[in-house]
Amino acid sequence: MLIRHLVNLFFKVALVSLLFASSFSAFAENEDLDPSTGDALDAVLVLDASGSMRTSDPKRLRDEGAKLFVQFLKPGDRLGIIEFSNAAKVLRPLSEFSRDSNQKLNEEVSKAGNSGQYTDLLV
Repeated sequence: MLIRHLVNLFFKVALVSLLFASSFSAFAENEDLDPSTGDALDAVLVLDASGSMRTSDPKRLRDEGAKLFVQFLKPGDRLGIIEFSNAAKVLRPLSEFSRDSNQKLNEEVSKAGNSGQYTDLLV
């Protein structure tokens, strides 16, 4: 009976200690980040140009999504654009972004077709 009581007490103490210790394990800090001082971003948009996009995205909303992504880039970031279907094609190699190139980027995004025969996942 005494052993059972000691084991029970041990587990209670261990549980309370564990809960107490875990409350100190992680404190998140909310730092104000200045995006202008951050490192440059390297991103590659990979756009599906397979024939299935004619039915799954007939309004070409993927273009609007890509253009929205481009709006969040800052000067110094680098962006590449690749389209894929039965083969991959580089529409824009990874190169530096500037606000002046925004219109050109929108045109490059719009170049992604939807006439591919199928999606080759092993490209």
